[in-house]
Amino acid sequence: MSKILKWLVVILIFSIGGYMLAEWKMKHEIISFLERKVPDHINFSYDKLSINLLEGNIAFSDVAVVSLGKQTSSCEIRVNANELSIEGFSYWKILFQKSVYIKTLTLSTPHLHFKTCPKDPNNV
Repeated sequence: MSKILKWLVVILIFSIGGYMLAEWKMKHEIISFLERKVPDHINFSYDKLSINLLEGNIAFSDVAVVSLGKQTSSCEIRVNANELSIEGFSYWKILFQKSVYIKTLTLSTPHLHFKTCPKDPNNV
């Protein structure tokens, strides 16, 4: 095996390893960001998180968001979707500036359930 071919194989292995490490780090940062920034009265759940570092895309599959109405007059707002996809995500900002920039956010097959609170007869 020639010296150039050996160097190419080593560079390829380090590139793939670096990409996998960066993807793992980004998944950890996104999960940590959601745990810190989603308020207690909102429950955000998903089955799978997929990341494409090269294109700046993130996808959550089987998404469910439930708000228990602390900020609105509703008792409960529930949103379910097959997928929540985010395009144009800035990894640089989340890693180094601890902020989020999103170009496009898309819900696939969304379902919205809105439950209003019954009127309080004592509050007339």
